This record gives sequence, C-alpha cells and structure tokens, in this order.
Amino acid sequence: MSELEDPVVRFEHVSKTYHADGQDQHALHDVSFDVPAHSFFGVIGSSGAGKSTLIRTVNGLERPTSGTVTALGKNPAAITKTELSSLRREIGMIFQHYNLLQSKTVAENVAIPLLLAHTAKDAIGQRVQESLRMVGLSEHAQSYPSQLSGGQCQRVGIARALVTNPAILLSDEATSALDPVTTRQILDLLNDINSQYGISVLLITHQMSVIARSCQQVAVLDHGDVVERGAVSQVFSHPSNPLTRQFVETVVPRQLPEALAARIAQGEEGTTVLIRYRDDAAKHVLAALQSSTGAHEVALLHANENALRDVSIGQLVVSLQGADGATLGTKLGELAADDLEFEVLHE
Repeated sequence: MSELEDPVVRFEHVSKTYHADGQDQHALHDVSFDVPAHSFFGVIGSSGAGKSTLIRTVNGLERPTSGTVTALGKNPAAITKTELSSLRREIGMIFQHYNLLQSKTVAENVAIPLLLAHTAKDAIGQRVQESLRMVGLSEHAQSYPSQLSGGQCQRVGIARALVTNPAILLSDEATSALDPVTTRQILDLLNDINSQYGISVLLITHQMSVIARSCQQVAVLDHGDVVERGAVSQVFSHPSNPLTRQFVETVVPRQLPEALAARIAQGEEGTTVLIRYRDDAAKHVLAALQSSTGAHEVALLHANENALRDVSIGQLVVSLQGADGATLGTKLGELAADDLEFEVLHE
C-alpha cells in the first residue's frame, strides 16, 4: 500500500446524538481517525460504546449529528439516493446474525444484492459462483440455510457482501454469535480476503481476541470517545488507557501469578527482571543477560507469548543470581532495543 494513497474511510470530528424521552443521548463524540486503503482495521468497545453507530455511518445507515464521514471519497450523508445506492455496492456489510432468507438457496441469497442492483442475469450466476468459491462454499450453492452450520451461514453472509466486488467490507460483530473454533475460521477467511484481494476491512467487536488475530490497526471506543488508537502491536505492547489495558489483559495477561508475585516482593527470588519482547528478540536474551550482568545463574520463573496477526509479543520473568546490582540498570539499558524491554522487579 502506498503511503500516499487516500484512506478508504475518514472520520472527521464525528458526533452523533439521539433524542429520546426528552433527553439527549450521545452515541459518538468528536471521533476522528482514518482507515488506510487495503488495511484490516478494528474498532473495539464495550456494549453501548457507539461501535455500531460508528460503522453504520460509513454506508449511510446512520447520519452524524456533526462532523464528516468520507467513504471512498464520498460523504454518504451528503449525496443523492442514487449515488448512495451506488456507493453501497462498493461497501459490503457482514452482520452478526447472517440475515439469510430461509426459503431461498445459498446461491439465491448471495445473488440478492445483484438483483437489487438490476444486474444482467448472465452476469449474476458467474459472480455468485466466484463469491461462493472465495468463501469455500461452491458445493453448497443449492443448499438451504437450514442445512448449514452457523459458520457456513456466516460464510454465505460474507459471500453476499462480496458479490458486488466491494472495496470495503464492514463487519458488525460478525463472529460474536459463533463458537471459538468457528470464530477463528471466519477471521482467517477475512484475513485471506484482505490479503489476497486487497479489500479493506473495518471490523467492530467487543472481543480483544478478535482484534489480536486479525487487525493491523485498532481504535478503542469508550462511551462514544476514541480513547486510544494505533498499530495493534503497539497497543498490545504499551496500552495507555485503563480500558485498553483491561481489553489487552483478556488476551495477553500482564499480571504475574499471585504466588510468584508474592515471592518476588518478599525477595525470595533474588534479583528479578521482567522482559517484554516482540517476535524473536528474546531468542538469545538469557545468555546475554548472564554475560552482561555477571550473574552466575539465570533462572526462568515465568513466560508467556501471544501471536497477533503480524507479530508475536511475549514476556519473561527471570531471576539473576549473583548479578551486580550497582550496574544492573546500565547493563539492561545497553541490551534494550525497540523490540526488547527490561523492568527490574526486585533487586
């Protein structure tokens, strides 16, 4: 992706207020960020954070009270109905509950957007076949939704969203009703679609594990405000907002086991160091620690590692027996790098 390429979606100071029972309810407040072309971008927040309202402004299902949403260079809230219909064909949407017509076959469900767009009949069959092939359901074209599993039904929903050759896929909690194994399969499918076809994906979820597996960038939404955003690897490594830290903790536990934390606090493990790393940066760190600090023994007390979409991040806790405490900070500073950090837990 060229850095000069325009974002496929741009939110500029977007706010949305609903009026109900004589009161104002603020769903979004001054939201601003870009979704880069060909990227897989995630928005995470708790229930009621404003995620669904935000994503629905992209295809004009919601209109901001103030601010501007630009999708593929157009403002959905400021174009004609005909232009909006055309724009929506470039923005596919995947829903949480599939929304399939039970009386129609898989192929007929996938064809619905093309029929609504008055596509020529001879082109519909080809596009439906292509979309079903992309999601691995070619052999189920004549099946009915009742004959499919939940994961297969969601694949039909994805095929339906792809059938108009969109530039953007919007995913509205598309995996929240699925079991963990099926969720991974659907996310891997979306990753493949993003990687192979360059289709930008904007996904909303309340599950940080979904962000970890799929997204390259993330925005954290809290009661309508964006409280943190950035590359997933950076946000997972250094979450700055309390809510983000809570989300990250569900995937990458940063707290040590209570028994180990107590032993460290009481000095029972001697000089103890926490190491945070990305990818294979810690491959030779134990030998380097022993050599650099003069420790006569390096004991591994705790370790965990988690694979994100593009990187792995992890942490180690080690005990350095016999290390020179006076020079420890300096030595650790010399070993530190962008992808390797040290924190002394006990000297």
